[in-house]
Amino acid sequence: MPFRQMLPSPALQAIGRDFLADDATVVRSPRQPGDLTGGTRVTTIHGEHLAVLARMPQDPVASHLGVAADISVAQGIREGLGKGESMLTLSLRVEQLSAPRSGETLRGAGQLLSAGPTGIVARGVLVGEDGRAVAEALGRFMAVDGQGGYAGSSPESTQQWGEVAEPQDWARLLPLEPARNDDGRFSVIPSADTANSAGIMHGGIQMRLHELAAGRMLAAKAAHEGRGEAAQALSRPGSADGARRAVSIGTTYHRPVPVDGPPLSVGVEVLKDGRRIAITQSQVRDPQGRLLGSSEIVWARG
Repeated sequence: MPFRQMLPSPALQAIGRDFLADDATVVRSPRQPGDLTGGTRVTTIHGEHLAVLARMPQDPVASHLGVAADISVAQGIREGLGKGESMLTLSLRVEQLSAPRSGETLRGAGQLLSAGPTGIVARGVLVGEDGRAVAEALGRFMAVDGQGGYAGSSPESTQQWGEVAEPQDWARLLPLEPARNDDGRFSVIPSADTANSAGIMHGGIQMRLHELAAGRMLAAKAAHEGRGEAAQALSRPGSADGARRAVSIGTTYHRPVPVDGPPLSVGVEVLKDGRRIAITQSQVRDPQGRLLGSSEIVWARG
């Protein structure tokens, strides 16, 4: 694919407009990711631009932004796809700029930054109902022939936003169990409901898996060091303690992650655990020991 310098996506311009959920028609195609991701959907705004609406669950954390960010960035890469091509995600980084609020609907859109032989790079942005910036994401993708990734064709309208299912916290679909005789590892069989339309675990929900496992590890470390109050607070999935939360999640997708079995191994290493900042690194492996995905998370207080 020859290198092309791309203009800003119309979808990115659309995000600055005042549009409400009532203005949006949800769109979907057989190859469109997000079919089973609760309250996040690709939409058309006033019949013109592709954008994203994402309802937040109660007590949202950074990894709840993963699906919305993944799908938002994906709208930007449509311009970089050739005829008959689809796209595979290589990596995605989400930077939380402000805390998402319980139950609010975020708006998102994507912008293609570059497309060339080394891959396609796009960014996505998410804003809150009051217009504040909530998150920015940067993704790198690879074009492949035929199906298997994000489709280049525009999906057809299917339903109004009000008909979309309420969001859920994917923690219950990712039942982590401590691995025996290994304090740094967990076992998990992701529910089939965590899959995208290709039948593999959605990249955004993988971020939730990494955050859950890393949070449990920080809790165990706090308990071992006698910080019982912090450890008890961390029993709530997704946060390191009552004040420390994930603010940056970078995930690399090495191989497709299967759902509904076999059991996967999730290993976590705490790289830094300071008074204000913690950094964790985690890896997901299959029963043969092959690396499926890895993630680095920055946790901050205040």
